[in-house]
Amino acid sequence: MKRIQAFLTLGFLFIFLLCIGFFVQKENEKKARIETENMLMVSVKERLRLKAEFERRIVEYEEKIKYLFAQVEKETKINSMLIANLKRRKVRFEVASNKDEKQITLEKIVIKSVPDVKGTVLMVDEENNLVIINLGESNDIRIGDRFSVYREDYFVGDIEIIRLQNSLSAGEILSEKENLNIAVNDMVSLF
Repeated sequence: MKRIQAFLTLGFLFIFLLCIGFFVQKENEKKARIETENMLMVSVKERLRLKAEFERRIVEYEEKIKYLFAQVEKETKINSMLIANLKRRKVRFEVASNKDEKQITLEKIVIKSVPDVKGTVLMVDEENNLVIINLGESNDIRIGDRFSVYREDYFVGDIEIIRLQNSLSAGEILSEKENLNIAVNDMVSLF
């Protein structure tokens, strides 16, 4: 009987130790799971932060790309205008140089002094690269006259008159200072 009692006691002790071992193992697994979940949460938060940062940068870069495309388009437009102007001048030069050399007698050239002509930009058509100014034929303005455009003593750009009316003129924008566009109420001065 003592043997059975000892055997049972050893059996209960063994079962008790097994239960404690299982409990400790369960607790260790629970701690490991919690640590893993915490690491995953940190990783997820870091990924979300990186995603937000990348999305912000993408938007920023898209805005820069739009700005650069606009600049390239503007420069392309200016270049095409300059190329067209150069082609016109080349044709004129070729026509002039292909003529037989003849002695030409010119009539007397009368140069009249032009008063200091100043005006104002009334309208800007950026799409067609044109401006309207408040000077015209009545101010002795001619097609081909060139004006400098100023805003508060700062140079903004140059225009060349392409159409005339009595008191208004349309000018083609030849150049604009970087980061400054010709605007309504800018001053124009004949050069």
